[in-house]
Amino acid sequence: MLLAIDLGNTHTVFGLRQDGRWLHMWRRSTNGASTEDELAAWLGELFGLADLEFKVDAVVCASVVPQANDSIERLCREWFKLEPLFVKHSPKLGIEVRYEPPTAVGADRLANALGALAKFAPPIVVVDFGTA
Repeated sequence: MLLAIDLGNTHTVFGLRQDGRWLHMWRRSTNGASTEDELAAWLGELFGLADLEFKVDAVVCASVVPQANDSIERLCREWFKLEPLFVKHSPKLGIEVRYEPPTAVGADRLANALGALAKFAPPIVVVDFGTA
């Protein structure tokens, strides 16, 4: 089971994906000061309400809130015994970013582009209103 995290400026969305489908999605206000234990208590309760074991096989995070990344890393290491994969600009990503500087493109926009490419052939227009 994959835990996907979209860590945005206003909300953080946690989604569980298994066998090609989304099982659950949970949303909370983004708070860069949340600790890994607070996140685990909140998320563990939601797993329990969904009759799921608090266990995942992988974690991927698209974050535009760098100050919250440490808590996500600690959550994954302490509670899931996993290293999270953070989406970020890299030649390994498999898409060309034609923006200067390329590192200024948010992880959410990169994840959206990858998702669109997984489902459709270019040309593609992807619109994400985020906090707007």
